[in-house]
Amino acid sequence: MLLTFLLHTFLFAFCIIAAQTDLYKVLQLDKSANERDLKRAYRTLSKKYHPDKASGDEKKFLEVTEAYETLTNSETRKIYDQYGFDGLENHKKTGGRPQHNPFDLFSQFFGSGGQRQQGVRKGPDMDVKL
Repeated sequence: MLLTFLLHTFLFAFCIIAAQTDLYKVLQLDKSANERDLKRAYRTLSKKYHPDKASGDEKKFLEVTEAYETLTNSETRKIYDQYGFDGLENHKKTGGRPQHNPFDLFSQFFGSGGQRQQGVRKGPDMDVKL
């Protein structure tokens, strides 16, 4: 069951990337859609294309599900709106972490090129008698 799910997810991701279909068009919405609109569109389309139905379309169902999952997560929606599918792929590759800059290690040791490091300023020491 898990293997089947993973296979379907992989195939869907491949199809989505290959087709470069607009996720908003998949859900038949525009970019100004809110959470409620996304949920309503997903419920309608998932019922229509569910593979357990006689008129179901598994490929379309997976496409609708992936579009919904991407657009309901505020972080991935923001990335998709700014950078499209390339941004989503980069986000998935890095696990949502920012890209590591190999020169950060040097800036930690030697400073950041003469610029003052931003951070929490240490206050004066405090003496307390016990």
